[in-house]
Amino acid sequence: MNKNVFIAIVAAFLVALVVPGAQAAYIDFEDSAWSAAAGNQSFSSTSLTGGTIPGAPGVSLVLDALVDPASLGDPVLTWQNPDGIGIDLLGDNDEIDTELNEGVETLSVTFGQTTTLTSFTVSDLFDENSALEVGWYRTRTGTVWSDWVLFTATAGNTQAASNGYSTVAVGLDVDQINFKADSGITNGYTDNDFSLAGLTTSAGGETPEPGTMLLFGSAAGLIGFVRRRKANKAKRQ
Repeated sequence: MNKNVFIAIVAAFLVALVVPGAQAAYIDFEDSAWSAAAGNQSFSSTSLTGGTIPGAPGVSLVLDALVDPASLGDPVLTWQNPDGIGIDLLGDNDEIDTELNEGVETLSVTFGQTTTLTSFTVSDLFDENSALEVGWYRTRTGTVWSDWVLFTATAGNTQAASNGYSTVAVGLDVDQINFKADSGITNGYTDNDFSLAGLTTSAGGETPEPGTMLLFGSAAGLIGFVRRRKANKAKRQ
């Protein structure tokens, strides 16, 4: 094998070694580990058994139950399987909703570091006789909040057919995401509610270790060496 080709292969290998692709992880809120969140207004993933999220040990987060107006009382997180994480304010022990004069319940998820949020999955979001239930989400990156974004139940996703699962693509680096139910009439339906079943994430904003940067520099140096050798050879010809 040509020496230059060999060096280029080694350099490419080093680059691939030190710049791995992001690893996706699904945070399954229907997992019984999250039952520990029930009854708390705020819950950190560090309080889970072992202090890490099952299936996503590189991600940490805090769940908060909020209500607007706050004068209505102190909401708490709920957990059910199937379903996932919801909110209870007046004893309904249900989903994120606006029922029973509970105001607008909001579930807040704050990550321990900037995280690439690929998508989220909600449950109990149904097609009610062609009236599609809806919900809202918004994200925060740094100090900047997005506008509220509407998401809708999948057509044909009836209570008889499924548990109302819908997956919504996000594709953003975020520090926080909030969910709330719709408080008005949308798609001809008023009783909009849902639970958070899961999040698909990969860690973002990671700073390479010094050793990694040294390896990367070595790889870049090898590539530069090969290019210079080729350039000098071309000049001599």
